[in-house]
Parts: sequence; structure tokens; C-alpha cells
Amino acid sequence: MFFSGLDSASSEFYENGAYRIDDETESPAELMDFYVRLIDQFPIRYIEDPFEQEDFEHTAQLTKKLHGKVQIVGDDIFVTNVAKVAKRAST
Repeated sequence: MFFSGLDSASSEFYENGAYRIDDETESPAELMDFYVRLIDQFPIRYIEDPFEQEDFEHTAQLTKKLHGKVQIVGDDIFVTNVAKVAKRAST
């Protein structure tokens, strides 16, 4: 069986609170819906950096929404924000 993953690198196309994709602007909620549709259509096992590196809220929402279906990998959000992650973990 074939499985895949994707590294969205979303910080690279994030601008002014939205995501710029192919001359269109997507809100974080619209991008989240897009990821859910992809998961429903393709055998994706993980999504890396689904939102920009400071967007803990939407990363958490997507992780909860897709729990058990795919793994959310947060290279940018966790590696870049080590102090913030440690602070959130201790609260």
C-alpha cells in the first residue's frame, strides 16, 4: 500500500494573517478545511508545518481534528519556538 506525507512549510506563504496560494488568499480555517479534504482523498500519513510557526491555535485544532488519521509534525513551530513550547507545557 502507498502512503505519503507533505511538508507544507506554511510559514513560507503566510502573510498578514492569511496564506497566499496560487494568487488566492486562504484564511487559517480555509487552509485547515483544505488539509481535511486532502486527508479524505489521499493516503496521507503526516503533515509537517501545516500553519505558520507562531500559530499554536490552528496547529492544535488541526491536530485534534485529525487525531488518529494522520500525524501532525511541527518542525518550524516546535524547533523555532522551544522556549514557548516549554512554557506552554509547564502551564
